[in-house]
Amino acid sequence: MQMEYRREIDGLRALAVLAVLGFHLDIPGFSGGFVGVDTFFVISGFLITSVIRGNLAAGTFRFSDFYSRRLRRLFPALFVTILATFFVGAFVMSPVAFGSLSYSAFAAVLSVSNITFWLESGYFEDSNWAKPLLHTWSLGIEEQFYLFWPAAMVFILTRGRKNIAPVLIITVAIAGVLLTEIWLQFAPGAAFFLLPFRISEFAIGAVLVWVPPDSIRFRSLRESGFVVGIAAIAVSVLLFDSLTRFPGAAALLPCVGAALCIYCGKSFVARLLLGNSSAVAIGRISYSLYLVHWPIIVFAKYYLLRDLTAVEVVLAIIVTFTLAILLYRYVEQPFRIKTSAKSFVGPKHISAAIAGCVFLFAVPSVSAQIDGWRWRLPQRVTQAESIALRDANYGGLDCDGVPCETGDSALPRVYVIGDSHARSLHAGLVNAFPRVNFIIYAPDGCGFYSTKYFASYTSTDAECRTQRERAFKEISQSDSPVIIFQLWSLYARLPHHPEGGVGGSLQSAGALAFSDFVSKQIADMKVQLGGRNIIVIGGLPRFANIGSPADCFSRPLQRLPCATSLKRTRTDLMNGDFNEAIAATPNKSFIWIDPFKYLCDSTRCRNLTPDGQTIYSDGDHLSVLGSEYLVALFRPIIAPELVNVSKPVVD
Repeated sequence: MQMEYRREIDGLRALAVLAVLGFHLDIPGFSGGFVGVDTFFVISGFLITSVIRGNLAAGTFRFSDFYSRRLRRLFPALFVTILATFFVGAFVMSPVAFGSLSYSAFAAVLSVSNITFWLESGYFEDSNWAKPLLHTWSLGIEEQFYLFWPAAMVFILTRGRKNIAPVLIITVAIAGVLLTEIWLQFAPGAAFFLLPFRISEFAIGAVLVWVPPDSIRFRSLRESGFVVGIAAIAVSVLLFDSLTRFPGAAALLPCVGAALCIYCGKSFVARLLLGNSSAVAIGRISYSLYLVHWPIIVFAKYYLLRDLTAVEVVLAIIVTFTLAILLYRYVEQPFRIKTSAKSFVGPKHISAAIAGCVFLFAVPSVSAQIDGWRWRLPQRVTQAESIALRDANYGGLDCDGVPCETGDSALPRVYVIGDSHARSLHAGLVNAFPRVNFIIYAPDGCGFYSTKYFASYTSTDAECRTQRERAFKEISQSDSPVIIFQLWSLYARLPHHPEGGVGGSLQSAGALAFSDFVSKQIADMKVQLGGRNIIVIGGLPRFANIGSPADCFSRPLQRLPCATSLKRTRTDLMNGDFNEAIAATPNKSFIWIDPFKYLCDSTRCRNLTPDGQTIYSDGDHLSVLGSEYLVALFRPIIAPELVNVSKPVVD
C-alpha cells in the first residue's frame, strides 16, 4: 500500500536539513539549528508508523519488504559517504585522527555511531571538529529505532485492543521526556546520544497517524496551527544554542512544532512555504545533503586550521549541494526506486554493495590496529614524535585526585583553584617552585571565581559543588595566596546559579559583561577570604579548531604553518576579548596575568616553545613542557606575591 505523497513533508525535510547546515557552518541566526535532527525524528516516526499501519490494514505488511525498503533507502548512500570520507581522510589526516576516523567508520557501518560518540565525548565539544562522521550518530539512532518499532507496532495493532496504540504511544512520549529530564541531571551525554532518550521524538510523530489532517474542520485552525508550528521550529533555531539543556523538555518546542506542521500540512501557508518547488527539491535530496555536508566542513577546517571565511562558507554550501545532487542521482535513487527494470537494483548492484560492506568492515579495523596508517608519512610522524614524546602529555597528568599537591605538607602552601586548565599548571609549578606545596582544587569544568555563584560544565554538578565548598573552607582557614585559572570562554556562556538556591540565576552577555562580573566576584571573594593575595591567569590562546600542534605536524598534506596559528579565530576570540576587558578594569583587587602577552604578537600566537616543543597537549590545555615554559615566564609576577606567607616560599 502506497502512502499519499505530501509535498509539505519534503518541504519540512528541507527546513530541517538547512537548519543543521546553517548550524554547522556557524551562520548567524542558526545557533539552534541542531534541532533539525529532532524534526527528522518526528517525520520518521510519522512516516514509518503510517506505512506499518496502512500495510497492516491492507494485509500487505511484510517485515522483509519493510527492511528491504529501509536498506535501499539508507545504506547505499551512507556506504558511499563513508568510503569517500575514509579515502579523503587517508590523504589529509594525521595517524591519530585517521585512526579515530577508522573506528567511527566501523561504528557507522554497524549502526552504533551514537553509542561510540557517546562513549568518547559530547556533541558540542571542540574535539568533535576532527570527526568527519560525527553526524552519523543520528542515523545510528534512527536505524536502532527501525529494529524494534515495527515489531512493537505490529504486535500492538494486531494483538492489542482497538485504539490502544495511540494511548501507548502518548505514554511512551511522556515517559521518554520525563526520563530524559532525569538523565540530563547526571548523564547529559547519554541523554543526547542514546535512543531511549530520543524515543519520545519519534513517538510525537507516530501519534499523528491517528489524528489525520482532515479532522481539522475549520480552515482558520489549520492555518494558525501551521503558523504556530513553523514559529516553534524557527524560535528553536534562533534561540537555542550549545548550552541549552537538551533534549528533554526543551526538545518539545521543535518536535511539537514539527508535529503541527505535519498535522496542519494541508493549509495554504504550508503549501506556500513548504510545498513550493524549491523546498520540495531540497527536501528530496535532504538525506544526501545531510550525509555529505559534515565531512566537507570538517575536512575544510581541518586542513585550513581555522574557521571558514564568509566566501569559504558559500563555497562549502555550493560543494555540498553539488555532491548531494550527485549522490542522490547516481546512488540514492537507483537503489531506492524499483519501478522499472532499468532502475531495479540488480545482482551487480547487490554484489557491489556487499563488497563495499566487506571493505568498510575490514579496512577501518585493520587501519586502526596499525595506528592510523603511519606508513603514509614516516618522516612527518618521526618529526611529530620528536616534539611530542613528552610534551604532548597533559600538564596535569601527575595531578591525581582533587585536591592534588605538588610538595610535602610541611612546605608553605599556595592554593590553585579552577578547572582542568588550572590542573595543567601542575608540571610548571613543580618545576618553578620546588619548595612550595601548591594545593590544586581543579575538577573538570568547574568555576571557582565566585563564592556566591556557581557554574559547571561537567556531567554532574555535585562533584563541583562539593569541591568548591571544601576548597573555600580550607582556604579561609589559612593565610595562603590563591591562584585562579579557568577556561574563561566557557564560563562566559554558562548560566551562574546562586549558591544555596537563594536569588535568581545570572547569564552574562559577551566578554565585557562577563569580565565585569568576574572582577566583582573576585573582589568579594578576596574580602570573604581575609584579604589574601589573589593571582588570576587569563585565558589561553587556543590552537585553531582541531587537534594539537603535534597532530598538525603529522598530517600528510599539511602545507600551512603549525608552529603558529591565527590570533583572532572564533575559538579564542572570547578568551582574547575577556583578557583585554579584565586588563582594562581599573583598581583591580587581584594580580592579573595575560598569557596572550607572552604567546602572541599582533596577528599570530605561538604553539611551540623556543626550543621547538609543543605548548599544548590538545587544542587548549597546556602540555607538560608547555606548562613548564609558561609558568617560568609567569614566575617574576607570581613569586613576589608569595613572600608574605608565614614561611618563605620562594628560593
